[in-house]
Amino acid sequence: MVLVDLSVLLERPVMCQLQERGVDVIPVDSPGAILSADTILAECGRLRAGRYCSDSRPLVLIGRPKELCCLKRLENDSRGIAWITPEDCFDELFVALERVKNGEIYTGNVIRNLLGRSKREIQSFFLEMDLRKTLTKVELQVLLDVSSGYLSKQIAARRFRSIETIHTQRKVLKRKLGLTGTDHLVRFSAHMRDQIRTILYLMESPLVERIASESEE
Repeated sequence: MVLVDLSVLLERPVMCQLQERGVDVIPVDSPGAILSADTILAECGRLRAGRYCSDSRPLVLIGRPKELCCLKRLENDSRGIAWITPEDCFDELFVALERVKNGEIYTGNVIRNLLGRSKREIQSFFLEMDLRKTLTKVELQVLLDVSSGYLSKQIAARRFRSIETIHTQRKVLKRKLGLTGTDHLVRFSAHMRDQIRTILYLMESPLVERIASESEE
């Protein structure tokens, strides 16, 4: 299976080549290119729901870094897996196809470089700002809850903490993110929800560690 961004990376002749090789092509972020927007979203949902995990074929994902949290559904997958971004050299797609056929792990230069950065640099990349201090896992969890519309009382119950602790963590988040009020924090977290989820995933994923280590070999 190949998850592709048609509008940026692939053209119809290349799709035909991949299909001739027996590769499933699933367009992402390209409404109107070939499939309808509803079909594209449905296919993305199938990946996130883990409905491809039982497939025995090698897996090449082509998408932007913020979609890396899709890998969560493949944590126990032992087949070859690759992740290429639209910003990678086009030839990397075919390198990835050959590597995953051999059961290997492969990432393009964009992801390799990203995973090799410090935590602060990774967070700055996804949150699209120059952070002076790294956000902790606990702070990111609270920020994700804020993005979902939970109030401090609800977050405290969800995280088994006192309301005072959550208030303090929200103040720390506003200071670290350079935000001036609660409304700004809510709007920012809602806008960055996918990125926050991805950062949390990168902090704790054994599959990401596997990709990083095998890509260096």
